[in-house]
Amino acid sequence: MKKDKYLNILIGMYIILLPIFDIASYITQVMISKYSFINLLRPLILGVILLLLFLNHNKKARKGIIFFNLLLLFYSVIHLLIYKNSIDLLTIYPLKEELRLLAFYGFSSNLFINVYYYYLDNKFKLKYPIVPFFISSFIYNLYLYLTYIFKLSSYTYFDSKTGFKGWFLSGNVLSVILLLMEGILLSIIVSNKVKNNIKYIAGLSYLLIFNYSIVLLGTRTGRYGSLLIMFVFLVLEFIRLLKIRSNKNKLILKVLLFII
Repeated sequence: MKKDKYLNILIGMYIILLPIFDIASYITQVMISKYSFINLLRPLILGVILLLLFLNHNKKARKGIIFFNLLLLFYSVIHLLIYKNSIDLLTIYPLKEELRLLAFYGFSSNLFINVYYYYLDNKFKLKYPIVPFFISSFIYNLYLYLTYIFKLSSYTYFDSKTGFKGWFLSGNVLSVILLLMEGILLSIIVSNKVKNNIKYIAGLSYLLIFNYSIVLLGTRTGRYGSLLIMFVFLVLEFIRLLKIRSNKNKLILKVLLFII
């Protein structure tokens, strides 16, 4: 349908522009003004996309998204209660700032879970669905590496001067975005959308570089989350490949063993 075509283009463009929005937010808020118009514009665009996606989902997907948001709300309440009672954390980041980060995390995770359901329902009909995620993650990675190499990066934790988050406002939020993106990239790479074994191996090699960017951020969320995603993926892939006996699969198994 025509509306699905336009929604696909809108989703693809927004995913590609995610790192640009993040960099622009840092520049306008840190270097120019305390208040960034990007922080107002982005949730408005994202809100429209999420509403359109939700209305296009089937009942099963809608139930899954509602359940996810209830879990997210439960986690947010518990997190804020613990944070409010932590004097050490409040001296570093005010409660208002933590609330803003949780809202940002909620919006970002909702985008990826909605797109994932949209993809599973075969409505995400871009010719190469991996392209928007690849371009977006490539920009994130390139910018992190360049700011780190040329010593322009800001610290993830300024008080202890650990971790490097480039020109992004929050290392923790960036960790979550990259983890969600890594999960979707892995899902697309191992699905039938990527049948070529060379592309499969190239995709896994790229994700190794991707993983180092998450480690570079220095957050526990990123470090442990990335390890968990890769561990689950490797276990599932070993089981899948062992069931299908062929020379090509033996080659892929050797590559996976080399990666481990």
